[in-house]
Amino acid sequence: MSLYADNDGLFPDDAAVLVRFPLPTTPTDADRADWPWVAGHVLGQCGPDEWHIVVDGSPELAEPDPDDPDGEPLFPACFRDASELRLA
Repeated sequence: MSLYADNDGLFPDDAAVLVRFPLPTTPTDADRADWPWVAGHVLGQCGPDEWHIVVDGSPELAEPDPDDPDGEPLFPACFRDASELRLA
């Protein structure tokens, strides 16, 4: 059983996307429209015009996984609508 809605195909599951996401160097008062486009991929569609995204295209966003002895990094995830996503 999936926790995601049926994907409408606009941004298919596992698709490479560009997503608006603030980097550590982004000013805290920056408008969302001014956030940079960062590489990521779609985990699934949550509902009409909303997708769950992993932001994995910027190494400075990664954190070490304390439960992984191999040191695989953990990347942030976010929810975005179509205006904040582009197919890569």
